[in-house]
Amino acid sequence: MPSAFTRNLVYPLYWRYRGLRVGKLIPFYMQNQWRSLGELQEAQWTGLKRLLSHAYRTVPYYRRSMRELGCRPDDIQSQEDFALLPLLTKDDILQAGSDLLSHAVPRRRLIEDSTGGSTGKNIRFFEDRHELAHRFAAVIRCDRWAGMKLGDRYAQIWGSPLDLAKASPFRRMVDQILLGRLFISSFRLSDADLAEAVPRMAAFNPQTLIGYPTPLHRFAGYLAQARIADLGIRSVISSAETLLPRQREDIERQFGCRVFDRYGCREFGVIANECEYHQGFHLMIDRLVLEFVKLPGLEAHESLFEIVVTDLHKYGMPLIRYRIGDLGLPTDRPCACGRGLPLMEKLQGRTFDLIVGTNGNYVAGTFWTLLFRTIPAIEAFQVVQERREHLEIRLKPRGALNPSHLARLETLIKDRCGNDMQIEFKLVSRLPVNASGKHRFIISSIADALFS
Repeated sequence: MPSAFTRNLVYPLYWRYRGLRVGKLIPFYMQNQWRSLGELQEAQWTGLKRLLSHAYRTVPYYRRSMRELGCRPDDIQSQEDFALLPLLTKDDILQAGSDLLSHAVPRRRLIEDSTGGSTGKNIRFFEDRHELAHRFAAVIRCDRWAGMKLGDRYAQIWGSPLDLAKASPFRRMVDQILLGRLFISSFRLSDADLAEAVPRMAAFNPQTLIGYPTPLHRFAGYLAQARIADLGIRSVISSAETLLPRQREDIERQFGCRVFDRYGCREFGVIANECEYHQGFHLMIDRLVLEFVKLPGLEAHESLFEIVVTDLHKYGMPLIRYRIGDLGLPTDRPCACGRGLPLMEKLQGRTFDLIVGTNGNYVAGTFWTLLFRTIPAIEAFQVVQERREHLEIRLKPRGALNPSHLARLETLIKDRCGNDMQIEFKLVSRLPVNASGKHRFIISSIADALFS
């Protein structure tokens, strides 16, 4: 179906059917990105004050929290005042239940969703259509940065069970014909599965490929091995996992285009995104308040800040100062693109992806990706810490691994994590994925217990 027809007729009808006023918000977000940082921050503060007032008046959980602090929304006059409000955790959401719902938003207008994240803890939450409209409009803006216009055909290598459950064969057919999306399961990536998927993709002719980094990398590797040179992909959007430098390089080499890394989550949608200059992640401060917080145990680590999120348009079930569990490093450096949206220099991974050394060091994901990148014979890795003094390191080799390589790795790891750290290497033919089809490179039950 022609892109213009999909853009100008199909999507507006689809949004109207779902009760979402996305079309009216797209021009707002397209223009907003060029406002100055000061203008964006002023509008952000106005939106935050409005949300806090709404939460105090209509949400039992927040009215109780503010009263316990002896404050009202009018008392919050600065970012420092706002930071005195308690952080919201996943356990808080489980315990609060319906007390987090606004009695000003009818239940029939709320859409139930859930996320297990990488913690395996199933969190139910509710979204309202006002919030979703803003979320979709912001995604469309980020898609444009990757050269993807609304209505352009795209292929998606995805695997969330929630999405798969909703995507019946009929729904996938409707998506493909009307909305221009070709779905490929990230759970089915054997050579036989990909051999079947390639002609489907070639016939569909998508302009953009979207997916988790690990399945995207696997697909690129299959194409290289099968000597399939060109599928007409003009841009790749990576999301939902940490994109490793080697993965980016291999994907860009195979498809002959740039990879645009996207950071988001199920609770909030897109949080930050690379633009065409690839100088960092632009933060979506025109719809979110993003704080970078030092947690106990991380004070001595200059580059480890936990990201705390507040959605300015989440009125049905406000999530205010929500501990999302990710680590990032903000920067005041402007981007060459000229957008007013500030940058996050890098995404460090998850708080529960920190390896805790016997020497007291907290070792983030960047150390491990750079470490294993030095040995070309290692195709993929996974570091598992279930006891403070023991690391299990699973390595998927692409060829023969020299014992001297393992000895060198052990020396470097002990130098960072402690000389008494026990290190066990395991060579595997495949690395497991979680229930959403994502690959976790670091699994630390020690850090999960410390920071939860």
